[in-house]
Amino acid sequence: MLISGKAIDLDDRLRKQILDANDDYARRPLRVLALARRQLPPRTGSYTVESVETGLTFLGLMAMHDPPRPEVHQAVRACCRPAFAW
Repeated sequence: MLISGKAIDLDDRLRKQILDANDDYARRPLRVLALARRQLPPRTGSYTVESVETGLTFLGLMAMHDPPRPEVHQAVRACCRPAFAW
């Protein structure tokens, strides 16, 4: 984890703080992205998920408000109407 420009080991206490913050953002509801970085070696072939997504340094969480599309209101109303009129 990067704190004030210094890389430190991510221990269980920090991991819990990150997960708690993520849960708090997600409950609001916000879309949450985790940001991390890693210096990659010179490319000698194709990068793969397995070779790239290891040894990352956690940088932080980014929460974004993503308002519903205008057509959502009509879709919700349609779902609340009875399917059959008896």
